[in-house]
Amino acid sequence: MKMAIETFVGVVVIAFMCLICSQFISMQLQTSTARDYHAAVIQKIENSNFDNSVIEELKTRASEDGYTLTVDTNPEGESWNRKVCVTLNYEARLDILGIKESGKLVGYAR
Repeated sequence: MKMAIETFVGVVVIAFMCLICSQFISMQLQTSTARDYHAAVIQKIENSNFDNSVIEELKTRASEDGYTLTVDTNPEGESWNRKVCVTLNYEARLDILGIKESGKLVGYAR
């Protein structure tokens, strides 16, 4: 009987560890998705030649997807230099532990 209880406890501990590890993998995937989204936004801004209607559409789509997108069209006050600062705020969650971390990605479209 003692062996059965030890085996059962071992199986429960291993199952709990697998659940926690899968949550950490999920959090990493959320962060990776945000990075890919940020890179795609920068590429779309560059390909549209910094069109304001495209930037507004991207902001709307980002808010629908759960991100906060900020685009500073003239970050250093230079009118001759086309450079756009693109900031994406996102949240990554560990649902089972109730942890919610926010992240910020900053990049430039040129």
